[in-house]
Amino acid sequence: MPEKKQTLEIDGRKISVSNLDKVLYPAGKFTKRQVIDYYVRIAPYMLPHLKDRPITLKRFPDGVRGQFFYEKDAPSFTPDWVRTFPVPRREGGRDIRYIVVDDVATLAWLANIASLEIHPFLHRVPRLDQPAAVVFDLDPGEGSDVLTCVEAAFLIKDVLGDLGLQCFPKVSGSKGIQLYIPLNTPTEYKITRPFAKAIADLLCEKHPDLVVSTMAKRARTAKVFIDWSQNSDFKTTVGVYSLRAKSDRPFVSAPVRWIDLKSSAMAKNAAKLYFSPQEVLLRLERDGDLFEPVLTLKQRLPEAVEQWAAATRRPKPGSSLATHEKKRDFGKTPEPEPKLPRRSSQGGRRRCVIQKHEASHLHYDFRLRSQTAGPELRARRGSSRLRSRSGESDPRSWRVEPNLPPRGTQSSSQPRSAKPNLRLLPQATLDFVEPMLAKLVKEPPEGPEWSYELKPDGFRCLVIKKQNNMSLFSRRRNRLNGQFPVLRPAFKKLPSGAMLDGEVVAMDKKGRPSFKALQNWRAGQPLYFYAFDVLAYREKDVRSLPLSERRRLLEAAVSSLKDPVRLSPVLHQAASDLVTEARGQGLEGIVAKRTGSAYESGKRSGAWTKVKTAQSQELVIGGYIPGPHVFDSLLVGYYDQGRLMFLAKVRNGFVPASRRAVARHFRGLETDVCPFANLPEPKSRRQGKALTKEFMKEYRWLKPKLVAQVGFAEWTRTDHLRNASFLGLRNDKNPLEITYETAA
Repeated sequence: MPEKKQTLEIDGRKISVSNLDKVLYPAGKFTKRQVIDYYVRIAPYMLPHLKDRPITLKRFPDGVRGQFFYEKDAPSFTPDWVRTFPVPRREGGRDIRYIVVDDVATLAWLANIASLEIHPFLHRVPRLDQPAAVVFDLDPGEGSDVLTCVEAAFLIKDVLGDLGLQCFPKVSGSKGIQLYIPLNTPTEYKITRPFAKAIADLLCEKHPDLVVSTMAKRARTAKVFIDWSQNSDFKTTVGVYSLRAKSDRPFVSAPVRWIDLKSSAMAKNAAKLYFSPQEVLLRLERDGDLFEPVLTLKQRLPEAVEQWAAATRRPKPGSSLATHEKKRDFGKTPEPEPKLPRRSSQGGRRRCVIQKHEASHLHYDFRLRSQTAGPELRARRGSSRLRSRSGESDPRSWRVEPNLPPRGTQSSSQPRSAKPNLRLLPQATLDFVEPMLAKLVKEPPEGPEWSYELKPDGFRCLVIKKQNNMSLFSRRRNRLNGQFPVLRPAFKKLPSGAMLDGEVVAMDKKGRPSFKALQNWRAGQPLYFYAFDVLAYREKDVRSLPLSERRRLLEAAVSSLKDPVRLSPVLHQAASDLVTEARGQGLEGIVAKRTGSAYESGKRSGAWTKVKTAQSQELVIGGYIPGPHVFDSLLVGYYDQGRLMFLAKVRNGFVPASRRAVARHFRGLETDVCPFANLPEPKSRRQGKALTKEFMKEYRWLKPKLVAQVGFAEWTRTDHLRNASFLGLRNDKNPLEITYETAA
């Protein structure tokens, strides 16, 4: 079949695109559409680093498993609006017409022709003899890996520091690391190339068991090749934020901090230095462009570099390099000690473990207030008390820092989660998904891999922001915009392309979250949305990220929002103590979440668990017993293998007005057929008035479309409810999903 072509318009440029669903990276099923999407999204950060730089293309028309080729000359079908620059050939003849990437449309066009990798020169046109930086490309030989390159990188950083020069690392997206020394001052290749070679040769002599500076592959076994030759006017290096095509899964050549390298080395975790396109975009949202100093920092190389290097090979007493080894205190400086254990595990994606700042003087506060002030739950580290308090700092002001293990240790606070498989969400498909569910348990799980939050007693709600369109959905996909109009304006500053999971909460007179208060809520009364998870952020599906990382994005998403939107804080306290205090204060319970877990839509996997401090059950209304105020009792039950099973009569919890309000929902549901599969009951079935065939003549039946929240004192020995009390209707629950819920 002929390929289907479409037209993509960017900044007034029309780009013909085709085969958008063609898989270019088979392991992640990463398509051409996603490649184009990534380069369009990364453009604001990538383009400043490509401005005025000629590039070499590396094209993979059949994907990373197919044949590829380098292309210097712009193809004959290059659009006339794509900028090119002529460069003379060394052997003479027609100039090479290099492409120069100055706009997002050019990036998108390159992605469409499957130029997966983008390799710029170090110079900018028209000055082809002046590099803007010096680069060291650290390439691990057989038997070494990216962690070995980390060790070599710190040695180079150390020497450059002695010369007063700063350098900035980035991972190659393949096996190695690249270091950039920004210059941004008039310097020629005839200076930078011998400088780089002198540094490489010096380190080769001082650390012959770790690094080599010659290109022969047989000399690289278990060592790192310091490729200084990249500092030539005819050499290109893979650009920052470029995709790589070295494996079946897309990774990116991305900047990192020195502390990131140190952390990976100490944890012996090479996978932390491999970033997917989605992870890079998320890191940029969080940290900005770590490579920005490479564009702006002005530095000059020292004069007489070769003479300096020769002198340092035999250091004189008192010289800087002679005392260099003595000055290296690994308890103070950021570099790891030499001879780090090497590991050749590669692949995978980096896990960023994020947690709140845990200085000993900080408190962790959770406020549930009836108005602008009121009761608040406050958990202090090391304390077993939750108590009412007001006036504490807003949880949104908490500072978030990386969770880095102490020197010489390996962090074990977070289990290693499965590699995230993120998807970029096109605008048109950012839509409702079923929320993740918590499993009821008798006792909360304990351990460092669990985090804890209070369980608000309200309506589950998904908030979806698409451009200026804001939608609030219940668990049953019912729109709540009209039911809770006060909430919609509160999300005006929520970033477009976001999907939040949370709970709509109203307060009782004591300032506690109350489902009954929510049932009776009227406009003008206090109402809040407590956000506890994020499913999409800036058009990106983030459900596959670990909860610890989604939590960081959630904080970023709601940081600019104010009441009635609040962040559901994590409580840093023993789970058993939290349950005790929640029970003592009349709260519904707590939720425990595994911090390394993904968001499993519509599932109750056990990665989230809940402990209820008060007995309650969601039940389906199948009928009622008539009474003086419309009805005397509701007849409720649950589904078991598709059959509705009668469970209890609910008489308590009503006043005349609430009975009339509930009865209004009966209209259109009346039926002559009893919906309960286990009725009538034998006379001996229960204490009191059993629902025998004789008594059933007095009852009225309803189609099982309504769900009630029912509180009770306990389960009886015959699996019925004692002292059942009506708490409210739940229009956010699907009756067919209501089952017999017992704690595991």
